Amino acid sequence: MANTFDTSGTRSRSRGKIDPHRIEFRRLSSDCPRGVFSCGYIHIDHFFQNNSLDNHNDLFARTVTAHLDGGEAPVGFYTMTIGSEPDDQFAEEQTLLDRIRAQFSRTKQLTTVQLIWVGVRSSLHRRGIGTLLMGHALDDFYEIVDRTGVAALTLEPISTNAAQFYNSMGFKSYGSGKRMLLSAEAVLAVRKQASNI
Repeated sequence: MANTFDTSGTRSRSRGKIDPHRIEFRRLSSDCPRGVFSCGYIHIDHFFQNNSLDNHNDLFARTVTAHLDGGEAPVGFYTMTIGSEPDDQFAEEQTLLDRIRAQFSRTKQLTTVQLIWVGVRSSLHRRGIGTLLMGHALDDFYEIVDRTGVAALTLEPISTNAAQFYNSMGFKSYGSGKRMLLSAEAVLAVRKQASNI
């Protein structure tokens, strides 16, 4: 499955990449065997195994799973939700974020899509699945941006390596913490460029 946001060239892999056509994306369901998934990060594994389905069914946060060769066991997943961020966190951002911030100055909050978790089965790290997951997540984010006034996609990397990975995709650090964002404007520009090719 090809993504509009082709991120396949963002990092080199030490082992061979998995052919993107072998990966299928699905919305999380009760049939998905979450208990067998392990990415090696206890917090991510615990969320996916114990909380993801309840969050998904309650419409608090939606999860998409990746499956290799039509298999039932997921090889990766990502979880997104809609949230708000204090507008002063974006004080250095000009362009579209600044204009959106001005529109919502009374609430002092910006609506964002928050990428809560991204996980890849540990035996498949560095095989391109994380990149494919992010491409799919960016396609989902584009659909939200195209229909709403959401300002950015935000996330908090779990490690320095993860931060470098997200940075290679265009995410920038913001605010006083280690959170990162990809502006809606950047996503719209990529989509426009892709449609002109």
